Amino acid sequence: MHPVELLGQTGSQEDKAPFIIFAPGWDPRAGPTGAWKHIIFYHLIEGSFAPIVQNWFAFADAYRPVWTALVDGIYYPGQFLESQLLGTVQALEGLHRRDFEGVYISSEDFEEVRKAVVGAIPQGTDPALRQALKEKLTWGNEFSLRKRLRQLLASIPQSLADAVGRKKIQQLPDELTETRNALAHCVDPPKQAPDMWLFHLTMQSRLLLKLLVLRKIGVPDDVIAKAITF
Repeated sequence: MHPVELLGQTGSQEDKAPFIIFAPGWDPRAGPTGAWKHIIFYHLIEGSFAPIVQNWFAFADAYRPVWTALVDGIYYPGQFLESQLLGTVQALEGLHRRDFEGVYISSEDFEEVRKAVVGAIPQGTDPALRQALKEKLTWGNEFSLRKRLRQLLASIPQSLADAVGRKKIQQLPDELTETRNALAHCVDPPKQAPDMWLFHLTMQSRLLLKLLVLRKIGVPDDVIAKAITF
């Protein structure tokens, strides 16, 4: 068995060595791979290391679907790009649902709107179409994925956004929404060179998720700026 509360490791030179917070339930010997490995240097967070680690495990419990998507990309990066991007976008949407209300008006007010819209469906409308319209209205008060992503980006302080690449992250809501929709409905991604573009978009979506989670567990913005660049 391996420990599920391993706090971190630093290596021989603590002032420069990076640390890794292992995911509970994963074998530490496997270790993170690729761009996810060694992202934060210990000496930069030494004073707040303990609460950050505590927050990480608390996050794993409270945000399990988001956490699962995050560590899945860390420990198992060999999935198809389409699967990686869909999972990461789902995690971003889940993070927004947990942290933001995500509706335009109150449930009570929306119910009045819903009734009025349903009542306005013309008599004689095909029953299947009528039912489809009513089902679509069930979610009509919720923010779209595009709006959720924009709100997540708006939560990032301007100084941090500038440091990691504001111009690139501002494009992500539209690009991720259009690509997610294309993949979900099995049509071509909206670019001339989909393979390479999809790779870069997937990596950027992972970076966005990583940035938001690092902020959530208490890693300072200036430390994140040193670890992440879009």
